[in-house]
Formats: sequence, C-alpha cells, structure tokens
Amino acid sequence: MFLSIACVVRFFVFSYKNESICTTTLYGNRIMAIAPLSNAALTNGAPSAEILESSTTGWLAQCRTLHEAPAFGSFVRAPEDERRAIIYGVVSHIETVPFDASRRPSALWTREDDMDARHPQIGKLLRTTFSSRCIGWSEKYQSGSEVSNSAIIHAVPPQPPRLHSFCNPCTSDEVRRFTAKTDWLRLLTEGAGGYDIKGASVDELLVACCREAIAAHDNDRAYAVRLGQALALPLRADYHRLRALLSRLLV
Repeated sequence: MFLSIACVVRFFVFSYKNESICTTTLYGNRIMAIAPLSNAALTNGAPSAEILESSTTGWLAQCRTLHEAPAFGSFVRAPEDERRAIIYGVVSHIETVPFDASRRPSALWTREDDMDARHPQIGKLLRTTFSSRCIGWSEKYQSGSEVSNSAIIHAVPPQPPRLHSFCNPCTSDEVRRFTAKTDWLRLLTEGAGGYDIKGASVDELLVACCREAIAAHDNDRAYAVRLGQALALPLRADYHRLRALLSRLLV
C-alpha cells in the first residue's frame, strides 16, 4: 500500500535592507502562494488576496486570512501596481478547501469561538479562495485626486493579471466611478447557458452586483431604474427572467 504524502516546504528570505519577508509555500510540486511584503505591510494595509490562476476572463485568488473573502457579487481590482493597467472584476464564487485536495476535513466538534485556541493548525491546513469574472479594465490608474483622469473600458482586458500579483476589494468611490455607465452588465448577461463556470447562477450574480452598485450610488432610485433599463435590452426575449430580476432590484 502506498501513501501519498504532500510535501510542505516553506522558505523564508530576509532582506535587512528593506526589512521584507518573502514566503513561498510548496505542496508537492505546486507553488500555492508567494507573498513578498514589507514588515509594515504585514500589519497595516496588506493586500487581501493573491492571484493563483489568471486569464482574460477572470482569476482565482487566495485570501490572506481564512474565511475573509470579499462578498459574493462585490467588485475587486487587480493588480496592486499602479504602473500597470488595473483590471476590474466581480466575485463569482467563494470556497474554503484543504491545501491538500486528497485529504478531506473531519468534524472537530468545537465551537467556532474556541477553534483558534484548540486547533491552531486549521489556518495552515485550509485556505479560502474566490473566483472573479473580468468586467473591465483601466488604461491607467493614479491614486489620490487624479484617479478620475484614468479611462475605464468595459470590456475583456488585453492581458490578464499576473500570477502572484495582489488584488483588493474596490472602494465605494471606485465602484461608483466604474458603474457610472451600465456597459459592464453586458459581460455578465452573456454567461453561457445562464450559469457561471463554477455553477453559480448568473442571475444571482447579476442581482448581487447590481445591489452593490446601487449601494455605491447611495441607493439612488434613478440609478436603479437605469440598471433595469440596461438589463431589459439583452434579456428582452426572456420576459419571465427579466421580471424576476427587476422585482429583486426595484424594491
């Protein structure tokens, strides 16, 4: 009988010049996460997730903290590098799974409040990941007061985010600016067969994204009506589906 053992190796590289730490985790022959961060970033303003898989239609990211993924349907952006184009997406799937797919979790019969104290190894055995669907990109991103000068394009980006780059949830101002025009809805309504890659209903994703956008616009009724009008065009041939969506948005 052969036992398959996942080899876990961690390398810590210390740079005394910039006080940074680079952590690489290997499971078997797969690199799961590479996180070069300064000591200050480890405790203040660290990115929330790191990209592990990437394509022009979306990406998969691992959360820095277990169970702390951005909400389903929320807006995210990548990478955290203002020298390159910023790619915007919406969270379409969230899951918490073991690092080693061959080992299934067992019941621990422990209250959640006592989990960290009684089973501190949980955070090293499990990971929370989320998938994002690309809904646009920005040719240039500038921080501060000049952020409004960068052009947003509601289309699939020419290049995907780089592997091991970081991504973060969008701020309310970024969501409001990105959703000022409703063209981003087109990329979501074009889901094949009405379902996302992971099996989540595209309609559920549409409702969650629209609610997030409406909240960023201070729950403006006129903006909600604009979203409904934008949905009516691509879904005009499916009256019952359109009516179900609008009934959940225009309440």
